[in-house]
Formats: sequence, structure tokens, C-alpha cells
Amino acid sequence: MQEPLKMLSKQVREIWRQFGAPQRMSVVMSLMVATSVLAALLYWGTRPDYRVLYSNLTLTDSAQMREKLEEAKVPVKLGQSGMSISVPASKLYTARLMLAAEGLPGDSSTGFELFEQPKFGLTDFAQKVNYQRALQGELERTVTAMQGIRAARVMLVLPKEHLFSSAEERRSQASVMLTLNGATAIGDAQVQSIVHLLASSVQNLDPTQVTVTDQTGHLLTRSHNADSVMEHGNEQLDVQERTEQRLVEKAQDILDRALGIGNSIVRVSVALDFSDTEQRNEMFDAENRVATSERIVSEDKSAGGERAGGRAGIVANVSVGNPTDMKLDASGNKDKSEEIYTEYVVPSNVSMVRQKGIRIEQLSVAVCLAQKGDAARSEMEIKAISELVSNALGVSTTRSDTIHVSEMPFIAPQQPAKQDWWERLPVTYDTIFKGMGGMVALCVVFGASRKVKRALLASTPSLETPINEARDEERERILKEEPLEMENHLEAVGQLARENPKTVAAWITNAAEWNG
Repeated sequence: MQEPLKMLSKQVREIWRQFGAPQRMSVVMSLMVATSVLAALLYWGTRPDYRVLYSNLTLTDSAQMREKLEEAKVPVKLGQSGMSISVPASKLYTARLMLAAEGLPGDSSTGFELFEQPKFGLTDFAQKVNYQRALQGELERTVTAMQGIRAARVMLVLPKEHLFSSAEERRSQASVMLTLNGATAIGDAQVQSIVHLLASSVQNLDPTQVTVTDQTGHLLTRSHNADSVMEHGNEQLDVQERTEQRLVEKAQDILDRALGIGNSIVRVSVALDFSDTEQRNEMFDAENRVATSERIVSEDKSAGGERAGGRAGIVANVSVGNPTDMKLDASGNKDKSEEIYTEYVVPSNVSMVRQKGIRIEQLSVAVCLAQKGDAARSEMEIKAISELVSNALGVSTTRSDTIHVSEMPFIAPQQPAKQDWWERLPVTYDTIFKGMGGMVALCVVFGASRKVKRALLASTPSLETPINEARDEERERILKEEPLEMENHLEAVGQLARENPKTVAAWITNAAEWNG
């Protein structure tokens, strides 16, 4: 076994001696490239496939989990700035079960499990504090379960209840700080859902008393005091724009079908009434009144032979009541008066009218038609189009709605200027300059490599040079007709072999290959 190895090593050394510097450099470079490729294949082939164990962790939980995994000899790879842990796929579920047994990742919030084990000797104040902690923890878990939220912190202010406390004093307050996932933005609808979630979960908590911020300190909830007018104004503008857009689409669809696409333009302006009014109407029917009670009062007076005196004047001597009811006897000594009091019930009709919602106060419509040819449309065509649009949009004369239809030539859209051929190229000047720079760099590298190769070849003489020189000398001797004896030939060949053994060996090898 040793003899073949010795022969193989000897042949390799002999071949290596016969190589020149460029050939040796090529062999070394090829071996280095092959070794690098083989090492890379072995590295990527034997590298474990890492899977995410947990993500969006706190730094405290991440440090504890990494320590436990390293103690169990499980390879760990961190990501997301230390907030994500990955392990080999073969040990993924084993690592999860092991960390779950250790209580990791830990949840910093404490819910109503705080009351699972009864604790005796707690004061009323301690019980209230535990209830507030449990309520905050449950709310934190619920908010964290929402998409895009990594963590949440809820602080509640629950006032003490007194017998004579007012509604304002019994009002609760809440503050929420959200930690979002990376650069994820939370929408206003999600913020409002969080606000109403807390308001529905805490007693005496009004949505206006909930404040929501993110981890950067940006206020997410809107102010309900100074910005209330602006907020309602923006909502009303949005409703008005949507209403106008809907009416424009209805009218434009009819005109496009009747006149063709691009032959008409419709614009609508709507004045909306957002007021909430309540009206009470009460009507009385006097003709259908009904008498419910009647009272008659009569009075008789007598003064002997003469009438009783009194104060001078007409008013003092005239009886009070209906003069027609007063009767005087013939002698003028007696009088009688009667007063009748009657009560009536008058039927009435009471109606309550409450107007709530959005109402159109006024509608203004403008229609512009494209002129067809040189002849203008007739008044009947304009009127027909006006009535068509009016009926489609519900234009009413009782609301003082207006509609105006006009005709004018449309200006064709201006065509963009024609670009030159170099401007229409799919590449830019920057790309061309970079490409030219890359070509120049390649040319410089190629030229430098050729110069280095020439220098290496010039510094190492070729094996064929002595042989060619010997052949030239022999050819000159033959041409000069200087015959040599066999001993001289052998002596010349021996001297050449002694001086350049490598050259003679290469010459013999080449001669054998040519003859074979």
C-alpha cells in the first residue's frame, strides 16, 4: 500500500517541478476556489434551519428566555433588536414547552386571577386596590389582543363613592398608553373602539374622559372641548362632499348614456341643514265646545217706601250684573238681579314634530354640453335635457332649487410635446454614465491583468526555448556542411542533457507524443 502512495507522490512532485509559475498559480487558485466552494456547501448544508420561537418580546423576557435556552444547550438566534428569539426547527416545540414550564414569556399584567386565592386580613382599601389592579390588567390584555398593538398600559382613576357626592364627583377617568409594532400606524377608528371599550368596561366612565397616547407621546384621542366645533364641521363637509358626488354621478351617468362619454360636464352644489329641531303644535276647536257646569246667582232688594240712599252718582245706584236680568216692580220699591256663570271644555289637538337628520335646503345644478358641429342645439333640446337632469336629481321649485344648462365648444386636451429619440430611451443619463464607468473599470482591470501575465511569462523562460536554440544550432551546422561523427552527436546530446535536464525530458516527452 505504501509503494503506490510513494509512486503517486513522486509523480505529483515530478509534475509539479515541470510546471511553470503561471501553471502553478493556476493550480493553486483552482484549489483555493474548489476548497472555498466545498466549504460553503458544507456550511450551508449543515447549518440548522432557524424558526421564530417568540416575537415582539420585552427585553426582560428576551434576556430570561435566552438564559434558559442556553442552559438547556439550545442554539439561540436573536432578531428585531433583541425582541425576537429563533431556535432550530427541530427544537422549536421542545423549547416552547420548556419555557412555558418556567412561566416565560411572562405577562406583566395581572387580571382577576388575583382573587383566585383568598387572602384574609386585607383591609377595605387593599381590596379596592387589588380590584383596580385586576381591572387594569384585564383591560391591558384586551387592548393588547388588537392587531398592530404590541403592549398596552391602562391607568384608571376610580373616585370614592360618598352618600352626597354629585355625578361629577363620581365620574371615572382612564389613560391608555399603546406600544405599537414598529412603524405601524393606528387608525382613528381603532382608537375610538379602544375608547368605547374602556367606557363600557368601567363604571361611570364617559368616553370624553379617556385619553389614548402612543409610545412616542403622540396624543391619539381628539379633544372634546376646543376642537368639537372643528370636528363637527369636518364631518359636515365630508357629508356634503359625498352628497354632491353622488348626485353628480347620477346626472353624469344619464348624460353619458344619452350624449356619449365626454360630451357633458355636471356640477352640483348642495346646501344641507344639519339642525335638530323639535316643534309642538296645539290647536283649539271653539265651535265644538261643551258646557260642563253652570251657576246662577240671584239677589232681591227692597227699601220700604223709598229706595235706599247711597252715594251720589250713577255707578253707585246701578246694580252689578246683567242689566237685562234686573226687574223692577211697579212701585219701584223692589229689584231683582241674576248672574249666570257657565264653564266650557274646548277640545284641543296637540302634535309633536321633531326633525332630526340631514335635509337639503337648496340644490344648484350646472350642466355644460359640448357643442355638436357648427349648429347649436335648439331650445327644446336644452329644455328636455334640463328636465331630464331635474327629474334625476329631484330639483324642487319649492326649495328655490336652480338648474342651468349651457352649450359651448369643448377644448381638446393639449397633447404632450413630442420627445426626441434620446429622451425616449429606456435608460437615463445617470444609468449610461454608470455603465460607461463600469466598462472603463473592466477595461482597466483587464489591461492590468494582461500586463501582470506578460510580466510573469517574461520572468519565467519557456521550456521550449533551449530546444529551439539547439535546433537552430544544429540546422546551421547542417547548412554549413560540417558533418559530425556519432561520438560528437552523443557528446553534444549528453552535454545538453547535463546542462538542461528538464528541457531534454520535456523534448523527449513531446517527441514521443508526436510520434505516437
